Amino acid sequence: MKYSIGQFAKKTGVTVRTLRYYEELGLLIPECTKTNRRFYDDSHLSSLQKIISLKYIGLSLEKIKKYLNEEVWDLRQSLLFQRQIMEKEREKLTNIIKALDNALAISKEQKELSPSIYVAIIDSFQTEEKSKKALKQILPEDTIDRIFNISDEEQILLNQKWVNIFVELTDLYKEGIEPRSLLVQKCIGKVYDLLVSFVGEDLSLITEIKEEDLPQDLLKLPSPFSEEQQKWMDEAFEHHFTLIEKKEKG
Repeated sequence: MKYSIGQFAKKTGVTVRTLRYYEELGLLIPECTKTNRRFYDDSHLSSLQKIISLKYIGLSLEKIKKYLNEEVWDLRQSLLFQRQIMEKEREKLTNIIKALDNALAISKEQKELSPSIYVAIIDSFQTEEKSKKALKQILPEDTIDRIFNISDEEQILLNQKWVNIFVELTDLYKEGIEPRSLLVQKCIGKVYDLLVSFVGEDLSLITEIKEEDLPQDLLKLPSPFSEEQQKWMDEAFEHHFTLIEKKEKG
């Protein structure tokens, strides 16, 4: 049985525009009359199904054309490669959903939040593997596990804590409060407590690392703070750790 291009499009659920595009690429070529009318038959149905199936698993139209021209398909390597690509896509989508869940959870507590904070949260998921690899150069394996091997619920709660603290610090910075003041130092103490929960009481793992020793991938990570605010926070942290050292020495 023969079908006009309109009938074939209706029967297969593929648009006329797509059928014309497949014809242009040499993927699905209909019979043409002298008056340039196009007709498809049942053999075209079979070919179109193959195109749709291979397109569904992510193969390019160029590769599909190659397979359609072969009598025997050696698809195994292509399917294995395509599966690897899909696994990466699945991982990417999972991380995107996690990032959205974290950003949405934080937006419930913080109605007005700097866009840079949201960007930092989303970027932390996008660059998680890169950060993990970089941190392995300066931190023990068990510390890396404590930082990254937590549940989604724990991740959301942790990010909420970080954001709440940094919003508080940003407000103090905007008010012009000195980084060595009691108010700022109390806030830095909350950061210290969170760091201890991952690294342990001995924070020398972090405090004794010099900037020039940090992996470049970590240095490239965007900061949600302005350069001036970052300097203000660096001074606050430095003063806090100095006080801890003095206390430990008695």
